[in-house]
Amino acid sequence: VLWRRIQKLEEELGEPLLQRRARGVAPTEAGQRVYEEALALLAARDRLLASFQEREDLRSGEVTFGAIPTIAPYLLGRLLAPFRAEFPRVQIRVREAQTVDLIRMVVDEEVDFAVVSDIRATDRKRWSLYVKTVFQEPILLAVPRSHELARSKQGTLQPADIPREQLLFLGEGHCLREQTLKVCRTRKPDEAFQCEQLPTVQTLVAAGLGIAFVPAMFVADHPVAGVSYLRLRAPQPLRAINVMKRRGRKLSPPAESLFRQILEFDPESGPGGGGVQ
Repeated sequence: VLWRRIQKLEEELGEPLLQRRARGVAPTEAGQRVYEEALALLAARDRLLASFQEREDLRSGEVTFGAIPTIAPYLLGRLLAPFRAEFPRVQIRVREAQTVDLIRMVVDEEVDFAVVSDIRATDRKRWSLYVKTVFQEPILLAVPRSHELARSKQGTLQPADIPREQLLFLGEGHCLREQTLKVCRTRKPDEAFQCEQLPTVQTLVAAGLGIAFVPAMFVADHPVAGVSYLRLRAPQPLRAINVMKRRGRKLSPPAESLFRQILEFDPESGPGGGGVQ
């Protein structure tokens, strides 16, 4: 049957494809060309099948990732909405935790990757972490509208002008707590209140119980009446929004797709801007 097919192909091409030798057969020049073209066609077929399999994996896969609490409530909707619209059947699980716990989850592969803020260089090296900055987010100072600082012009306030004894802090382990201490150039906070959630912090500010640093995108989504949000004098305090995974780990097709979409995220594309007085 094989010889008949070869003979038929030779008739169609008008050239011999094989030449007989003492120890078997060998391809002619035309036969070698047909052989190479056949290999290319088979490789293209395999790539096509693989691409369709990848699309099926994307449609029915699963992604588990982590995020710190000061990012998750306002950023995840913007990150996940485009992915969810494109791959509605993919199951998505989000784990909210502090950075130290997310590092452990990434290393133990309990999550595919995590969205975090500051990562110490020692942790990156020790746990072999791949960390990529997605964008830099401004940090604003939230003060009661009746506070004397509320009358400051945007961009003129300096860290030295901030009454440290009035600052409200998140609990131990929150990146924003450490970033607040860094902005104020102090190691030990003088705190009358300690909270675990940004909305609680804003409620205390609105009640006139203190002032606090808050992320700009959180303010855009959750402005509170009676609170002014001030930008500090340049260089304005910023915090990095990073995506983190274990170096060298191969992610599943849906996890890899979402990971890449997050890397390409543009904070200016989502809603925002409101709330800064």
